[in-house]
Amino acid sequence: MIRIGICGAAVLVAILLASCAGGSGEKQSVRRLPPDKEEIGTSTRAPVDGNSRGLPRISAIQLEDLFQLREEGTVLLVDVRPAFFFRLGHIPGAFNLPLKTFDTGVHSFLRDLEGARSSGRKIVIYCADKNCPDSLTTARKLARMGYSTSVYRGGWKEWRGAGL
Repeated sequence: MIRIGICGAAVLVAILLASCAGGSGEKQSVRRLPPDKEEIGTSTRAPVDGNSRGLPRISAIQLEDLFQLREEGTVLLVDVRPAFFFRLGHIPGAFNLPLKTFDTGVHSFLRDLEGARSSGRKIVIYCADKNCPDSLTTARKLARMGYSTSVYRGGWKEWRGAGL
């Protein structure tokens, strides 16, 4: 039997906690977007017309509204789950941009993002379910790039559960 002292146990707990925070050892706070609330995305880009209307926004969207936008063809859906899960099932019409590969993968979707913005289509980000922080993290990254987005918190689980 291996005996670990108090110091050894503390070190193990610290290592486990660091690995849960992305393995970097740094604390990463992820604020969850409350239902029906909006947050102004922070942006280093100045608004074109000098007022806050030009700042990227991150908002929440509910199942019914997403369904309507999808039926109207006025939405660009972004699934941020890993590619394996995307291949197992996703909201029809969504493209896959996993958070883990965002920095290298977003460039191949810039044309789609620009097309959505210029045509007035809403960009909606979703993940597995309301407990997955990846959709909000991706929305923040896109806001820093100048794109307003909506986060569908129910994600794939709620969409599939609704039989859609």
